[in-house]
Amino acid sequence: MLACTVSPVTAQINYHIKNMLLIKRAELDAYRENSRIADVRCHDGLIIEIGNDLLPKNNEKIIDAKGSALLPGLHDHHMHLLALAATQASINCGPDHVSNREDLQQVLQNAEGHGWIRAIHYHESIAGDLDRWQLDQLVPDRPLRIQHRSGILWILNSCAIEHLQLENERLDGLERNIQDQVTGRLFRLDQWLRKKIGGSDLPDLAGISAQLSRFGITGITDASPDNDAHTLSLFEATIRQGKIHQRIIMMGNQSLPISRHSMIKQGALKILLDEFQLPDWEMLISAIKETHEKQRPVAFHCATEAQLVFALSALQEAGSFHGDRIEHASLCSDEILPLLKSSGASVVTQPGFLKTRGNQYQNDVPFSQHNWLYRCQEFLQQGITLALSSDAPYGEVNPWKNIHASVKRCNSNGYVFGESEKISTEQALLAYLKDPLDLSRYRSIVIGADADLCLLKKSWAEAQKLMDYDPVYYTICAGRLIYGA
Repeated sequence: MLACTVSPVTAQINYHIKNMLLIKRAELDAYRENSRIADVRCHDGLIIEIGNDLLPKNNEKIIDAKGSALLPGLHDHHMHLLALAATQASINCGPDHVSNREDLQQVLQNAEGHGWIRAIHYHESIAGDLDRWQLDQLVPDRPLRIQHRSGILWILNSCAIEHLQLENERLDGLERNIQDQVTGRLFRLDQWLRKKIGGSDLPDLAGISAQLSRFGITGITDASPDNDAHTLSLFEATIRQGKIHQRIIMMGNQSLPISRHSMIKQGALKILLDEFQLPDWEMLISAIKETHEKQRPVAFHCATEAQLVFALSALQEAGSFHGDRIEHASLCSDEILPLLKSSGASVVTQPGFLKTRGNQYQNDVPFSQHNWLYRCQEFLQQGITLALSSDAPYGEVNPWKNIHASVKRCNSNGYVFGESEKISTEQALLAYLKDPLDLSRYRSIVIGADADLCLLKKSWAEAQKLMDYDPVYYTICAGRLIYGA
């Protein structure tokens, strides 16, 4: 059991004094051979002292760790904050919740309220490829939109199409049939759809921030490709309002400005690759070079091997820049490894999908390719920089479950996707402790570092035996407690 004692605080105490914290008897570097027990003092958002038997100061908050592991705060290196928050008001139509067309109709018709129905995680194994007319048979009298689990596609019924007056729209990504009718299928139009629906679609970010805090997450990289000045202003406002407690690295498009808020940093230019609509080659090369000239890296969405080859070829043509990233690398054969290594790009992948989607991978992906799914150990062996993430809401947001999935690499049936690609618990944890702006280096608990910390309920030796549960006792970001179990 851990103990927390708080020194008396008078009404005159300012923010800086409130932000004084001393953690006693914590296990540092627990996942390395040179672990030790020490005290850590934080002040004004930074670690200012590490030693033994540090004496408390006036008005200093004290946490007695009693030998439990103290880690740098975890960073989710690829997720979608607004989409994750929106799942709170969504119906899960994934294969793990819905088995067939009848089940799908039942859960949709049981939706509460009278307005929009928002459903997510749909896969065609449930009821085939959907369009507006098939959705009309399921829900004819309420506006309905269903997102494919890939995140690429939204499908709307006729009521939703009429509500948004889509027949009058001419947009790239708005599918029409040979009769020039809107089919209800919208590709890569998330931000447009969010703005079109309006304020009723604005999600609760405070609840998601609290959930992330419970998992020991002190920072996230929002990898949404359409992040722009509007999204930035939204994130800045929610942080000022105290609704978001994590640091945010924002990927986005070329118009995304640099934030003036200390908790938000600009990330890579996000480049989407869809095989049905690959970008113009010359324009892509020009965009990469222009981005690099601005000292900004690029990040390629690569969910298929064809997308991965296209992205690596583009980096080879345009030239690489420190910080360039490959997102997902969902499928990477041995033949592509040399090209990936020579690019110098980091890989941010999600082996948690092997658990949540592994049953379908086992059936749909050829057996010869199972070892190539969400690889980890081979990337490390090749010297390719590796970081892990959730891709939430499309993947499991709990990092401890994802760490467990990286170690086990099995689906719910116990089938293992490549024994040789398993990594240790320590390797998986370290992949969550990378510096989000420089994935080639790890964050650590040292004097002068940001006081972004995660205190576990147990020592590392005890905690790592139960990596698929919630092991976090306290989460601290910028020296302030944002979660206590």
